[in-house]
Amino acid sequence: MRIIKKLNNSVVIASDDTGQEVVVMGKGIGCNYEMGNLLSQDDYERVFVLKDEQASSDVIRLSRDIPDVYFDISSRIIAYAKETLQVELNEHIYVALTDHIYFAVQRLQQNVNIQNRLFWEVKRFYPEEFKVGKYGLNLLLEELNLVFPEEEAGNIAFHLVNARQSSNNMSQSVKIAGIIKDIMNIVSYQFGVTLDHDSLNYSRFVTHLQYFAQRLLDNISMESDDGFLYEQVQTTYVKEFECAVRIYKYIEKNYQRTISNSEMIYLTVHIHRVVNRA
Repeated sequence: MRIIKKLNNSVVIASDDTGQEVVVMGKGIGCNYEMGNLLSQDDYERVFVLKDEQASSDVIRLSRDIPDVYFDISSRIIAYAKETLQVELNEHIYVALTDHIYFAVQRLQQNVNIQNRLFWEVKRFYPEEFKVGKYGLNLLLEELNLVFPEEEAGNIAFHLVNARQSSNNMSQSVKIAGIIKDIMNIVSYQFGVTLDHDSLNYSRFVTHLQYFAQRLLDNISMESDDGFLYEQVQTTYVKEFECAVRIYKYIEKNYQRTISNSEMIYLTVHIHRVVNRA
């Protein structure tokens, strides 16, 4: 890969082995190399190559307006997220997170506070991503000497949650978090209890609801012909099944979807566990 043009200290345009122009991001890559220099694999160990046309143009635009320190910070957060979460992230996260962090700094310096209305939901339902967000706050303190409120960790986490989706659709993540919140409220209200957010059963229920909400929004049904198990759960866990029926009605009313018998079985069992062994 050969450098064609420097955009800033962290972003260059290069030509790959096929002759295609790509945008390469990496700490110090723009100041450590000159035009025409070849990059070996060791040179860009921490470099991300954006081959998506829209993402590439967005990076080029950002590199002209945003200091390279923000690219460095977002790249370190993303690298840490990939290592700790063990997931692949949509490559547009490099654009979205860099842009977000830059404007978050501007807002902090101008004392402009924009409330994250999903802060508690993100903190509770996506604890691993939230930990990465806290790592990001430490980086901002280390690199820029700025102290952000904990709410900003939720904002960073939310970008990571969104980047884990199959499509780059922020509204999808908002809907999923909203569905989880509403179902948890239904369960708490139905049984008159406060759920233990630190319990293993709560964590398992949240994980199930994340996939449940994703299937719901993607209109994917979990089907099963196990009518006997459905009837058994219905008679064994009467109150929990009644709660699952309330969730069914909530989904039907708000999302015009129905829940299969298999989904009802899993919901009932999870409700039983989280209520009785929270």
